[in-house]
Amino acid sequence: MKQQHAFIAIAAGCVSAMLSLAFVSGSAVSVFFLVYLVPLPILIVGLGLGPQAALVAAGAGTALSFSIGLWGAAMYAALHGLPAWLVAYLATTKTDPELARDGRDVEEELPGTEADAPLLPERPRSYNTPGAKQTEPNPDLGWYPAGSILVWLAVLAGIYMAATSVISEAGLEKAVSDYLTGLFDMIAPDQDATVRAEAIDMLGKYFPGLVAAFWVLMLGANTTAAQGLLAKGKKNLRPSPRLRELMLPEWPSWALVGSAALALIGTGEIGYLGRNLFIVFAVPYFFLGLSVVHVLASSLRFPAMLLALVYLVTLATGWFALVIGGIGILEQWVGLRRRIVKAA
Repeated sequence: MKQQHAFIAIAAGCVSAMLSLAFVSGSAVSVFFLVYLVPLPILIVGLGLGPQAALVAAGAGTALSFSIGLWGAAMYAALHGLPAWLVAYLATTKTDPELARDGRDVEEELPGTEADAPLLPERPRSYNTPGAKQTEPNPDLGWYPAGSILVWLAVLAGIYMAATSVISEAGLEKAVSDYLTGLFDMIAPDQDATVRAEAIDMLGKYFPGLVAAFWVLMLGANTTAAQGLLAKGKKNLRPSPRLRELMLPEWPSWALVGSAALALIGTGEIGYLGRNLFIVFAVPYFFLGLSVVHVLASSLRFPAMLLALVYLVTLATGWFALVIGGIGILEQWVGLRRRIVKAA
């Protein structure tokens, strides 16, 4: 790595760590939202200069985080440094160097419409309809698929959750209950004890999964922002993946089914862990559902209206994300996008 790139990476890591330290300090409410941007500097150098730069940035940020102790540095590395490096490493990996196009964004058609184009490798798809051609081109064009990156982030979140369950003396459920009890004691000390206990019980059932899912969503949002900034300056190493072309591998479906089975038949800590793992493993399907929505919107006369409505309802209600995730699961199993394109 060039010396100039190393300096840039170290500076990015220091900026990332300072954002994290500003949040940890809690000196002002206004800095609370800075925690959402902590991985952004690492992702920018990683997607613009390569995974080595991301590793240097993550290392610099971890080193600076030692100023608040070993535990603070470990948390920074696990929650920000490692996942940002992982995204940069996977996103800049070429699965087909001859096919991959470097450093420029290109407009590609929806997967399947260019099925007869020459020189494009073909692979089976999970949602081919009966009678349709059983292979079609790889829409990621030689780069590691964006959908697979999302899946690995969800897996990493699941590993963290399972590890917490193992190392916690009384288990994950008890640790979450204790944490929420302390939180409510701090923010609502005068709340009725019965009401507070009911709120802790209801929130605690899904708290780890919701936090982990939000973590994956924020990493996805920061990755999108970093790639967008680099693309505007023509500094991106790979073309920007398009949401409506998102694809997921087949095996996460089994992880989703397995975690659902644990939630249904498991008892105690096992059932609790399965319920929350299901939430985490459903996050990639939420993005896949959004891709279906984008394809549907592109077939309408006023696509922006549908997209604005969907995003607004999702943000306003929260539960509508479950609907979109369900659409993503259907897309993986039966192929809604292909049917929409054929019907258009």
